[in-house]
Amino acid sequence: MRDDALVEAACYLLSCVIAWLRVVRWQSSYTTAFRTAGLHVTDRDLEGAGAMRSHHHLNGHDEKSGGPAGDSSDSEGSEPEEGTDAGVISWEETGVPARALAALNAMRKNRQFYDVVLVVGGCEVAAHRAVLAALSPYLFEAFTAAAERGPAPPPDHPPLAFRLDGAAAARSPDALRALVEYAYTGRMQLRAELARDLYECAWALRVEEVRERCADHLLQRLTPDSCMAVRALPGLATHHARRLDDYIAHNFRRLCESSALSALPTVRLEVVRPAGAADHEPPSPAVAAAALQWLREVLERDDTNVDELCARMHLLYRSTGGELRDCGDFPAAVGDPPEVAAYRRAAAARRARPTARTPPAMGPARAPLVGYELGSRTAPAEWSVLASERLAPAATLALCNLGGRLVQVSVTSRAQPAPNGASSPPTERGPAAEAEATGAARLAVMERGRCALGLAALGNALVAVGGYDRAEVLRAVECYTPHDNVWSALSDLRTPRARFGVAVLNGKLYAVGGSDGYNELDTVDVFSPSIGLAGGGSWSRGPRLPRGVAQAGVCAMASSGSLVVAGGWAGGVFSRDVYRYSLQDDAWSAAPPLGTARSQCAAVWWRDAVWVLGGCDAWHCLSSTERLPATALTADTNEGADVTWVTGPALPTARRAAGGAVWRERLVVAGGSDGGTSLRRVDWLEGMEGEWRTLPAMRVARAALGLAVLQDVLYAAGGFTGKEFLASVECLLRPDDEWTELRATHPPLLAPQLTAPSQTQEAVEAKTDSPSGKEAQSNECTESQQL
Repeated sequence: MRDDALVEAACYLLSCVIAWLRVVRWQSSYTTAFRTAGLHVTDRDLEGAGAMRSHHHLNGHDEKSGGPAGDSSDSEGSEPEEGTDAGVISWEETGVPARALAALNAMRKNRQFYDVVLVVGGCEVAAHRAVLAALSPYLFEAFTAAAERGPAPPPDHPPLAFRLDGAAAARSPDALRALVEYAYTGRMQLRAELARDLYECAWALRVEEVRERCADHLLQRLTPDSCMAVRALPGLATHHARRLDDYIAHNFRRLCESSALSALPTVRLEVVRPAGAADHEPPSPAVAAAALQWLREVLERDDTNVDELCARMHLLYRSTGGELRDCGDFPAAVGDPPEVAAYRRAAAARRARPTARTPPAMGPARAPLVGYELGSRTAPAEWSVLASERLAPAATLALCNLGGRLVQVSVTSRAQPAPNGASSPPTERGPAAEAEATGAARLAVMERGRCALGLAALGNALVAVGGYDRAEVLRAVECYTPHDNVWSALSDLRTPRARFGVAVLNGKLYAVGGSDGYNELDTVDVFSPSIGLAGGGSWSRGPRLPRGVAQAGVCAMASSGSLVVAGGWAGGVFSRDVYRYSLQDDAWSAAPPLGTARSQCAAVWWRDAVWVLGGCDAWHCLSSTERLPATALTADTNEGADVTWVTGPALPTARRAAGGAVWRERLVVAGGSDGGTSLRRVDWLEGMEGEWRTLPAMRVARAALGLAVLQDVLYAAGGFTGKEFLASVECLLRPDDEWTELRATHPPLLAPQLTAPSQTQEAVEAKTDSPSGKEAQSNECTESQQL
């Protein structure tokens, strides 16, 4: 018995060796044949077929004889088995299908005997219609429909081309190549970062098993930074969407702090609630549900889209029943607050304008591949609130799916009397609501509208300098004191100027460069305030710039007693030049030039470095930022040293003529223009290598505005909306609050007083940093928040 077992084992091992030798011989013969025919064939192309053949032999079956492996009998000379027809030759060679597919795969890669081309992103992927039709019923129907439209191309013509349309058209060609390779080999290999591209290609071409596997892969690797992109994928299965929504709701607080959420389009709603309901703010899910209902009604009823809704702020009224209505739908009434009246006029103007829709652009035909479109597939419309969070007592942020598009919805609310025509029960107004309704506590406006102005905090007052009022270049200077809520006139500039920068150094205000409407200016005007006299002071001439420059960024380095002027428009070109003014030497000197020539940029001193933000070059608005450390601006460093500006985090939106400031130890950029539209957007940067985060948007779009910080409050003054030169001013008390035109109900504790020439900026900061100063400032901020 033991000898029989050894013999049987030896026979089995011999059969394995014979099978392996046959596989090697088969691969060698086919590879030689393919290469003789001019085909490029790799061992990987034949791997699947070789594996199937080897598996067949190792299971003890010979493909020629159909008998046990190692049997030396031949089918031609053997006796027919019982129950078989002696006149029939019969065997099965299971490796043939795999070899055929491997051969087809090799031939299509070498552009031989293929009959269809798939086009995506300018790349062409050759294939066989029969193979793709077997992979996807959708492709079977598409190829059948194309065949019914006309005869197949002649052999000497290029095959039919099918261009991927829809979302898949913007994806990586590597995803389509991997999908076609999968059709021939059943094997998927693709870089993990292209999983979403592969999902969209599989969804567009209806290859459901690949789409399902991709979704499983993505859900197993969810992070707060990636979940938004995964949730935006079309056609997610119900169980996948449910898992994603649970993850988003559970991690929504972390998402609010990430860049993934801020990258989504934002719809901003400002809700006016009945004055009597000021202390009864609904929970965040109810606020989000009401906002979703209003947005869905607007999108389904009006001729508009999500992008148009994101382009402007919407002023809504919430009735006591919780329904939202647009304030623009109510008739005008005497006594309406100015912002409600202005919003109603803008809404009426939009309704009066004819809506001209631009037809979609048709791309040029890709000769000679005249073909058809594939993958034009629309996912079912989905309307839902994925998550919501109360960020402040009157501010809610929600993540909504608007018909299949993810959008963040920012909802802020405030008490105000009901608009004319809105039903609201009679309620007794509180002091804040009464102040809002009468406008008595509104922030005072400047004497005249102005843009491209200079705005700075000097002592305990804001100073607005020069600028444009339509075609007029201004010399007028105004001073605002929060204690009195009034603007008062100061001495005029020595030279009319606009498109210039201002900075405060050693208790004096410097107005540097700019334009008088005809030429770039090289002059510097210096304002020295009087002691204890609001509105007092005089202008003197400072040292001239090395050359005239307008639209440059200007900032002060208080620690070293220096001013910096960066970029701008000089001599008819966009400038990279940077100049430094030393208070000790009372002279200007050259500093390391910018990495990018730019004009209409903002310059800010933050964290011991000069930062230059945005601007424009010859053709485009810029999102780039640059910084130069303070050490690089010293004379010793510049002598013989190769000092360059360092690239900083790019702005979320390319913009020019924006305002820049430092508020609560963060770098802030506000307003500006994207080249076609004035912006309301406000962003801030917490760390030098971090990402920009979105702050509440201003009430009014402002380009070429003034931005400054006074007593820990961020002020935006003047600017240009695209139609109007603004005299209005708005302020932001807290990062999680809303911009408002209302000041504190009680005056600040600090008396309005301009800093005397002898009192240095360091002394002012030391006074603020003292315990008594901090306590007074804290009390002032608490009172200023009681609107």
